[in-house]
Amino acid sequence: MLGDVTIAHPTRPDPFTNRHHAATNRQNGAEDGKALRNAADRKHSKYGTEARASNFTFVPLSAESYGRWGDEAAALLNRMARHMRPPVYMEEGDVEFFRETAVERWWARLSLLLQKGNAHMVRSRAWRASRWNGQERAGFAEGLLLERGPFHPR
Repeated sequence: MLGDVTIAHPTRPDPFTNRHHAATNRQNGAEDGKALRNAADRKHSKYGTEARASNFTFVPLSAESYGRWGDEAAALLNRMARHMRPPVYMEEGDVEFFRETAVERWWARLSLLLQKGNAHMVRSRAWRASRWNGQERAGFAEGLLLERGPFHPR
């Protein structure tokens, strides 16, 4: 199974000077969940054919910047939970609760990882922008951003 993360930002249709942004915003703001479906469709068109040719299942882990997750990501977590083996001491009636708890825990972890990734991306871009503008790193407000992550400007 292959997975790829995609983030969509649902926006209302605003008049942008860039025609691509204006068209994207009109499409994504037209109906509820449209940005998410468009992002997942783009991932399928980009990777789906090659994944199927290699006998892989491709699942886009798509999420909106406001927190909504895609249907395929939800289906994947629910399918994974069905394959979890509950502890032997657990009674039959508690198995469904066990699986629901596992899915909730996975959603929380995925959401946290997404937030951390976004924060690291913002931090690295802001730091690079401050360097391009000739500002010293000491003047950059690092205390407001994360200190750990994949990008370490040292």
